[in-house]
Amino acid sequence: PIDAVARAAGQHARAAEAAAEAEEVWIRGGGEAADDVPARIDELTAQIARWQDAAQYERAHDALALRVAELTASLAEIDGQLAALDERISLVPARRTELDDAIAAARASADRQSERHRRHAELSDQLAAARESLALADASAAADRAHLVASTEASVAAAAVTQLLQRRLAGYAGELASALVDGSPCAVCGSTSHPHPAEAAPDVVTDEDLAAAERERDRAHGVADSAAAAARTARERLSAAQARAGGQSEMALAEAVAAARVEADAADAAAGELDALAARRAELDALVAGADAERRAL
Repeated sequence: PIDAVARAAGQHARAAEAAAEAEEVWIRGGGEAADDVPARIDELTAQIARWQDAAQYERAHDALALRVAELTASLAEIDGQLAALDERISLVPARRTELDDAIAAARASADRQSERHRRHAELSDQLAAARESLALADASAAADRAHLVASTEASVAAAAVTQLLQRRLAGYAGELASALVDGSPCAVCGSTSHPHPAEAAPDVVTDEDLAAAERERDRAHGVADSAAAAARTARERLSAAQARAGGQSEMALAEAVAAARVEADAADAAAGELDALAARRAELDALVAGADAERRAL
């Protein structure tokens, strides 16, 4: 214990000397002897810590300022991208409406595709009938002319038979007159007096002449009947073709067929375009969804 007391006394003496020296230094540094040094030390220590933090921040200031500038530029770029996206997105409703109108028009035209093809086929049939009517009109006129010729020939042949019959009957009277004898009774009237006998015909009509004329008459009538049937058939075919043509001219039907062909082609094109328009509509929706996602990410 005595040694410990001695050591403690020595440490106390040295501590007192150190304290005196420290107080002297403190006073030389501007302090007051009455100051609470430990409290002041704590205060200064806290200030040192704050100033050390400030110095650290000051040293990091340039790097932070550069980072702030970089982030500010990045934000400006992002703002530009957002503005561009907003501009693109703002165009979507009008484009969507345009596509929807185009799809509706294409669908309406495509829905009439079969009707327009059917109309084109009907008009094509009418045009073919009108063109057939032109040919049949010539054929019918030719058949009528042939009928007229055959009928004329038949009339001439019939008239020839009539004339031969008349000549033959006239010849009968001459033959009877040549056989009359005065005082002998007439084979026709029984009179024995013959004051005005008929003159004999210069040429006699024989049975062969009459038979040949009748054969020619029958042949001509057969030809006329055939010609009449052919003319009737030609007229019926012409009438049927004109009915199928609807009473319209070839020129009008040709124009109608061309217009129907254009409409049918337009319907075909609309049907083909409908799928493409629907694909573009879906693509637009996908682009809008992607733009929205990009905007949220930005």
